[in-house]
Amino acid sequence: MSVADAYQGAKQYAQGDIVSRAHFARFLVEQGYVKDIKRAFKKYLAKSGYAYVAPKWCTIAEAINVIHAAGGQAVLAHPSRYDMTATKLNLLLTEFKELGGDAMEVSQSRQTKKWMIYEI
Repeated sequence: MSVADAYQGAKQYAQGDIVSRAHFARFLVEQGYVKDIKRAFKKYLAKSGYAYVAPKWCTIAEAINVIHAAGGQAVLAHPSRYDMTATKLNLLLTEFKELGGDAMEVSQSRQTKKWMIYEI
């Protein structure tokens, strides 16, 4: 299935240059391909959808380097929310530190003491 002018249609909802799946969902609803945004995601935009495109993620090293080049500090955000075993999380934290990561968020309302033992 092809949707004519989908990018231009979705772009009209974007404020700036970044066009997201939510913008495409709104366009699909407006054009009558689906009756609501939930169905747009389910049928087209979610992982099992016809039009799903997997994101291209950079490596941790690339992210840290870009952040540092821009004058920022690389911070690992809310690690207790990652769906990882303790072993895998430990490996992530070690890699982050070895690659020059600067800090890790250590306080949030759902966090327990077990997550506060790591030092970057």
